[in-house]
Amino acid sequence: KGARTISKVEGANLGKVKAVYINGSGITANLDRVEKDGLSAQISFDISADAYSGPYEVRLLSPTGLSNPSYIWTGNVPELNEVEPNDTVAKAMKISSLPVCINGRMDAAEDVDWYEFSVAPGATTVIDIVTNRIYSPMDAVLDLRDAAGHIVAEASEGYDRDPHIVFTSKLGGIYRLQVRDTLYRGGKNFLYRLSIGSGPYVPIYVPSTLLPGKNGNDQVKLPEGTQSANKVEFDPNRTLNIIRYSG
Repeated sequence: KGARTISKVEGANLGKVKAVYINGSGITANLDRVEKDGLSAQISFDISADAYSGPYEVRLLSPTGLSNPSYIWTGNVPELNEVEPNDTVAKAMKISSLPVCINGRMDAAEDVDWYEFSVAPGATTVIDIVTNRIYSPMDAVLDLRDAAGHIVAEASEGYDRDPHIVFTSKLGGIYRLQVRDTLYRGGKNFLYRLSIGSGPYVPIYVPSTLLPGKNGNDQVKLPEGTQSANKVEFDPNRTLNIIRYSG
């Protein structure tokens, strides 16, 4: 947030694209250039400091109409891009500090990505991956191991089919995380957003629905050891199920 991000859009029949549209407020999208082969374009996004965290729908406009929707996701923690090679434990991408959000991709079939990070003794860490929520075809699996290589936790399909891990480290130290597709598939569109930090993460909230135009008080259960939120705010102007935290 409060920064400019430049993105490359890949597709087909992009040669005559003239404009880019984005839903919601807090982000301005600019079409910088379209490559002559019509297979890609560059878009810059100016993100305000008060933009909400979550997905924004992006479409390109050409004389033949609007494109299918694609999505970008904004967050409120530092962002990193996956650095290859990181397909073995020995080549795991080292994360120097938490919290962090990593933008990665399963580049080809049988690709796996490894990440290494450290946590303090007694710390509770939340690992959450976003694939289905950004319409990526990747069906993610998470495999967390300690410094000795012992499996600490594994996860597949969770909230909106995106798995997560919540674990408390008694002794602290180095941990390594493997990310892969459940069927070891890969490709240019097998994208993911991997968040690692101390929360908050909401596994349960009651009631699960609210009526338009009505105020409601929800009971929110947070995993023990994660950061708590003083206020849970539902945005009435959004059709997506986005929750903003403040406090």
